[in-house]
Amino acid sequence: MTKSERIKIKRQLQNSYHEKYTHPKEKTEQIKSVLEDRKYFKILELFAGEGNLSKVYEEYLYTGYGNKGKLYSYDIKTTKEDSFLLFHKFIYQQEKFDIIDIDPFGYPSKFFPDIFMLIDNGFLFLTFCKPNKVYSSSHLGLHLKCYFGNECPRLDNVLTSVKKYSNFHWKDANVMHVLDLPGVWRIAFSVTKVKAVEFSWGKVGDLNGNSK
Repeated sequence: MTKSERIKIKRQLQNSYHEKYTHPKEKTEQIKSVLEDRKYFKILELFAGEGNLSKVYEEYLYTGYGNKGKLYSYDIKTTKEDSFLLFHKFIYQQEKFDIIDIDPFGYPSKFFPDIFMLIDNGFLFLTFCKPNKVYSSSHLGLHLKCYFGNECPRLDNVLTSVKKYSNFHWKDANVMHVLDLPGVWRIAFSVTKVKAVEFSWGKVGDLNGNSK
């Protein structure tokens, strides 16, 4: 089988949301482990696919008296909304979310650093394609180096960069859980809003939230 044929088959499986590339069981277990039994008002799910994780997030919406929780779920194939463009609309509308899930087949690079304008205190779930599992090119290498400091970033490069991008908007993203799946890393971050003086006083934690 030629390289182009292998790529074509992979794309077909991805477009059909095959479990080999979506990993719904593992992602569901991670979400439940991180969120536990708490409830939330606003959840944003980008690249939602066929809605496997949407069903999970619906279980975490606030259903008590008064305002009900709401799930904002989007995918280019199902809702015809481009997630890379849509999140700018939410920034303009000054929306805030308790949970943000970014689950692309490729790289979420273009969401940084401004995705942190949409969350003050909550959780960010991020799917990141392993660079050594895709067919590289000089263009891709340059793209990854610009965002993550390495043409073939390791997991620690990704975690450090996301942490740095959160700081751009006075947020502190700390790693809660990492899934090492075939082809991708699935990372859960806690996100908290911090004051500028907390940075200068060295109170913002390292990747795992420990004070420096």
